[in-house]
Amino acid sequence: MSSSRVFGERGGGAGVAPGSSRLRAWVPSGRRIGELWSTGTVDPVLVWLVAFGIYVLRGYSAPLSRDLGTFVYGGEQFAHGIPPYVGVFNSVGPLADMMPGVAIWLGHFASLDPVLAARAFFTVLSAGCCALIYVLARDVWRSRVAGVVTAAVFVSFERFLTLATGGPREKTTMVLLLLAALIMVGRRRWLAAGAFTALATLTWQPVLAVALLTAAVAITLGGPGRARAAARFVVGGLIPSVAAVVYFAAYGALPVALNGFITVNVLYTSQPSPFTSPIDTWRFLWQGYHVSLIVFLVGLLGLVVLAITRLSRVVGRDTEPASTTDLAVVSLGAGAVAAMAWSLVAINGAPDLFVILPFGALGVTGLVLALSRHLSRTRVTVLVAAVASLATVLAVVESVGTIGPVTLPLQRADITAVMSAAPPGSTVLAMNASEVMAISRRTNPTHFLIYDPAIESYIRHSWRGGMAHYKAHVAGIRPTFVVTSVTGSRRWPDKILARYYWKVGYGPTWVWYVSRTVGHQAFLRLRAANRHVMFG
Repeated sequence: MSSSRVFGERGGGAGVAPGSSRLRAWVPSGRRIGELWSTGTVDPVLVWLVAFGIYVLRGYSAPLSRDLGTFVYGGEQFAHGIPPYVGVFNSVGPLADMMPGVAIWLGHFASLDPVLAARAFFTVLSAGCCALIYVLARDVWRSRVAGVVTAAVFVSFERFLTLATGGPREKTTMVLLLLAALIMVGRRRWLAAGAFTALATLTWQPVLAVALLTAAVAITLGGPGRARAAARFVVGGLIPSVAAVVYFAAYGALPVALNGFITVNVLYTSQPSPFTSPIDTWRFLWQGYHVSLIVFLVGLLGLVVLAITRLSRVVGRDTEPASTTDLAVVSLGAGAVAAMAWSLVAINGAPDLFVILPFGALGVTGLVLALSRHLSRTRVTVLVAAVASLATVLAVVESVGTIGPVTLPLQRADITAVMSAAPPGSTVLAMNASEVMAISRRTNPTHFLIYDPAIESYIRHSWRGGMAHYKAHVAGIRPTFVVTSVTGSRRWPDKILARYYWKVGYGPTWVWYVSRTVGHQAFLRLRAANRHVMFG
């Protein structure tokens, strides 16, 4: 018996399982449920519920890092009506702050603190990515079973899983919007595809090349009506893009937004790559993904190979349209190549590979499907069940894994203890320690919280008087506390700190300094409060 009967692959339609129309016949009392099932409406909801259940097993006590703290802090500022880049200057898209801001605003009605509100919201988004990749795989392979396998594989990708409750991270939003764009490309809804592509780009800029190449190949090889499809795609992309420009212009923040979105990245940023730092790159990728790294890299290469083998079926078929599966695989293969090319050019951390994950999961399913054509139905069933089960078990094991000695409750305890012992009216300035501002819900005196070579180069060229004048500006603020990162701090504040501040001690991921104007007794109280939490 053909293995296609297991996967339900066929040449057209919405990609539902054969025999689903018979479901309504034997459940007459649940006619509406049968209709929803036969149209594939219920499936993504079930996938979302399973993924959400796996993600929440990890809990919400993971520590807040500098980058994650920056997104929470930017969300807090946005929730208070301050636009991205104005509240905190960053080099990613504005939705990186807006999405946590929406979560924090909604969390206010449920009495959730900003960090928990943002993390709970991003758990919903992460499970949504699993639901969307189920829909995408079902569309591509014309099979519900293929959708289940793809979603199971995707939920096992470790770094994505840990950030589902340990975020928020802007690349989670990017994956959600990228998947929506890919689904719309496959269904040839070009206006929506362009809009989702623009929204994904307004979250993380490099995804533009991935979605654009996928759409361009689909339009070019999709038969007649190319010009109209391309026009609708462009118009769809312009709608959110123009809306973003109008929004920032209305707040008088368009210049700083363009600097953060474009200028810093084009003129001042130099990023490492697997070629320039191969050992470091492999180390942090393995630490981020472990076994799942091998899984999605194999799937990524598999998808590219499958796209190449099917290319001859879709090229030069103006008179007879290619099958939707062949066209989808070829266009997604092009997107996979773009994602892989960008990752070989620039990669700073494990989350940078999020743009690859959807293609890796689809490729794994494609390889399973290719292998199944040479097996009997029974063996195909065993193979599919084994892949889906192993991936799900791996996800559960990863989700219940240990977090480590540094946790969010420990971070909260240190901040609470030090701030409780601080003199009334104390102010705080953070330098590469955004998490302190996010957890304490305080406002930084300057919108620069991250200091790295790119940001400092931007300050040097954009600040009147250059970096020297900016240093003088920081010195003139004279906050009660200065908080710096334990690692990765810049050297230039050392003279300011040595002259005007005492070192209180180390927090979980930061270092406390207090102004000498508070007096020696206050300094001793602060140091005792910090040490009681960290060593008591």
